[in-house]
Formats: sequence, structure tokens, C-alpha cells
Amino acid sequence: PPIEVIPNGIDFTRFKKTLTQEEKNALQGTLNIPRGHKVIVTVGRVGKEKNLDEVMLNMKALIEQRKNISLVIVGNGPYRLELEKMAEQLGIRDSVVFAGMIDQMEIYKYYKLGDIFVSGCTSETQGLTYIEALINEVPIVCRKDDCLKALLKEGYNGYTYETSEEFIHIINDLLDHPDKYNEIKAHTAESVQAYSSEIFGKRIEALYEKVIANKEQGYVEQHDDNHTAIVS
Repeated sequence: PPIEVIPNGIDFTRFKKTLTQEEKNALQGTLNIPRGHKVIVTVGRVGKEKNLDEVMLNMKALIEQRKNISLVIVGNGPYRLELEKMAEQLGIRDSVVFAGMIDQMEIYKYYKLGDIFVSGCTSETQGLTYIEALINEVPIVCRKDDCLKALLKEGYNGYTYETSEEFIHIINDLLDHPDKYNEIKAHTAESVQAYSSEIFGKRIEALYEKVIANKEQGYVEQHDDNHTAIVS
């Protein structure tokens, strides 16, 4: 049967806020991030399935090459203590910040604090944090995953990687070439406008009009946490 899947919309209004340099400096101070450090940020549930072990190992290699870089992990979960121990064992605990759970109305500050958003996860469905990072104008560098096919435009709003070497090369390349970084940053927000709640509403309206016009075919609406589908 014909199926049309529409990603659930995101309320972008809570992200359409600015973070002044003064506010950014204050937040860095609160998180004990040294002034002048580049910030790599990841947001989400801190579970083993998020593959943060890999991110941590990649960060160790990055820190060995460039000292002025910090990783901020936003969120909480059952794997946090293991990751804290891992950071200690790797000798990078001073460069890794566990920010914990952040109020949804304040989360934009942590995205905007980041120079690059990273994810090692390969089990996302829609990948809402990727969209949130992009609407906050943060380039994304993520483990190659099928869920990113429609969202991440390679070299346009971010990059995917498959190996540690690729991850390190991409991060270094972006941070060492401001022109390339700024070009990608300029594309981030516009690249995810199709995921806004306004566009979602218009697409749902158009689909219902289509269903009504073909009601004799017996369409049924189905939902999950991330999508709405109309199935005949």
C-alpha cells in the first residue's frame, strides 16, 4: 500500500535566540572551559548505545594534537559514570565536561557554545539533536548512519565519518580552515527548515487534503514518537 511518512515538526522558536559573547564567556567559565578553547559538543541520553566511548577515544587523539579543545557532554543517563571513569583512564578528564541534564528552554546555549556538534551513534531514528544543532548554526560531524541521508549534506552542513582517522581529520580540517568552517556554518540553519513545526503543519494539511480526495481508498493514520504516516 502507498505510505507517506512525514517527520514530526520541531518548534524552532525556542532556538531562535542569541548567545552574546559575554554570555558565552560566562557559560564557559561555569563549565570550567579555559578561555580560547574550541568546544566540541554532544547532546542526548548518555547510554551505551550512543557510542560515546568512540567519541571519547577520538577526543583523546585530538587533544594529543591540539591542546586547546574541550568536549562538552550534555545530558544524563546510566552510562555517565562509566564515561567519567574512561575520561580519567585516558588522561583527558580535565578536557571533558559532563554538563548533565539541561532545561529545554536553556539547551540552545549549550548548542551555541559548541563550535562543532559530534555524534558517534548509529542507532538514531530521526536524530532530533542533529536538527537542533543545525538550527543553532553548529556544523555536525557524525558517525555514518542511514538516518542522516536526508539531513546531512556532506561538505555542506557537516560531515560523516567511519573511522577514527576520518573523525580527527575532519575536526582538524574545520578548525584549521576558518573559511571552510564559516561556509559550512552559513548553511546549517537553512538546511533544516523543512523540519520546522510550520512546515510539518503544511505538509500534514496537504496530505489530509489528498486523503480526503481519495477517501474511498480507506487511508489510516499511524504515529510513532518521530513520525506521522498515512497508510492505505
